[in-house]
Amino acid sequence: MARDRVRSEILKSIAFDMLEAGKELSEQEYGKLTNASVSLRAVNNHFGRWPRVVKLIKVNLPEVWEEIVTEKIVEPPPKPVAPKVRKVVKKPIPKVSVKKEIEDE
Repeated sequence: MARDRVRSEILKSIAFDMLEAGKELSEQEYGKLTNASVSLRAVNNHFGRWPRVVKLIKVNLPEVWEEIVTEKIVEPPPKPVAPKVRKVVKKPIPKVSVKKEIEDE
């Protein structure tokens, strides 16, 4: 029974370390953590392999697992709306022919 309680506490601490990191950690990534609450050697001693640790976190701590794997969606700030510019349509000016004016005079 005592071993089960220790395993449970190890799972919780690994899950919260992953939660702080913001993602599911591989065995190598967890080993490189400087603030890891449990050594990788202790984890391997109690569970054997890392995939088993991940599976047990999924099964025993589903709420924490959902927080680990769901990406934090950050909505981008709204784009500034540019003012609409009205297009000015110029009416063509009728061209007066110079020849007609000269001929008329």
